[in-house]
Amino acid sequence: MFEPIRQGDIPGVQTRHRCLLSVGPLEAWDWLTVAGRLEAWLARRATCEPGVGGSLVLERERESGEVVVETGVIRAWEPGSLLTLDFRCDDPAWESTTRLELTLSTTEEGSELMLFHEGFQRLRISACLTLWESYRRHWPLALARLAQAIRDSS
Repeated sequence: MFEPIRQGDIPGVQTRHRCLLSVGPLEAWDWLTVAGRLEAWLARRATCEPGVGGSLVLERERESGEVVVETGVIRAWEPGSLLTLDFRCDDPAWESTTRLELTLSTTEEGSELMLFHEGFQRLRISACLTLWESYRRHWPLALARLAQAIRDSS
C-alpha cells in the first residue's frame, strides 16, 4: 500500500509522528515507561530501567511474524515530558544507534505525544532506507494501539 511521505519526514534520515491521548502527560508517561503498559501496545515483552543511563528493551513481532528485539539507552528522562533514547534493533544491519525522542505536552483533551525518530543515515547505506521505511510504517500503527489501549483502560 502506498503511503505518502509526510511533512517532517526525510527519507532515510528521520520520521516524525504525533498522537493525541485521552490522559494527561504524567499518566501517559507510565504508558511509555512501565513494562506492563508497554506490553499492552508496543511489545510482547518489555523491560524499563528508569533514569538517564537506564535502558528499555522491547521484544516484538513484526507483521511478517519475525521476532525482533529493540533496545534503547536512556539519554533524557523527564517524567511527563521527555524521553530520549539511543535506539537500535538487534539486527546486523543496525551497526549504529538511532535517536528516538518522545515528547509529551498537555492538551485540553489530555496530552499530545510527539515521536521523532532520526539517525537512520548512520546505518549502512544498503539498509538505511529499508529500515527507515519500516519504522515510518511501524510508529503510526503502534501509536494508534497506544491511544486505543489508553481508551480501553478507562
